Amino acid sequence: MSTDPVCGCGSARGEVRGRRFADGRWMLQRQCLDCGQPIGEFLKQPEDRNLSRWQAWDEALQAAGERKREEQWGLRHRQWELDGAAEREAAAQWKLADLTAYYATPEWREKSFAVLVRDGRLCQARLAGICTKMATQAHHKSYRHLYHEPLFELVAVCRPCHEELTRLDREART
Repeated sequence: MSTDPVCGCGSARGEVRGRRFADGRWMLQRQCLDCGQPIGEFLKQPEDRNLSRWQAWDEALQAAGERKREEQWGLRHRQWELDGAAEREAAAQWKLADLTAYYATPEWREKSFAVLVRDGRLCQARLAGICTKMATQAHHKSYRHLYHEPLFELVAVCRPCHEELTRLDREART
């Protein structure tokens, strides 16, 4: 079993090289021969401080490895976005179909009641010309946490304001 450190890319192929920093210091460190990244911590300097016997750090290898990692990350991120969009679309379809059943659950009734009490049973929308001022329902300000919504995402509203807000929400989504 090898005791050599392994690079983040999974390679154990590395060699000790000298790195010169902007302030002129030289340090020894293992460099991965596959991706160019540093492996492990800096190494103890040799007693004679003769760093010329060490091969210089390969900046081009390191830069190429970084470009490859960024490209792979971009591809993985794009796939993640596509997968997430498909999952969100499927979840949205399921949620809309199941929403009526959710509104009949004890969990929803408890949340709705808590919101009505919190808001003093007063309609928080107060839409001109239609508001009855007496809240009887809870309205989602956001559907981001649907089925697990915190109370701050709900607001007490009267039926006419709720119907109008729902109509406006649906118009905005189409």
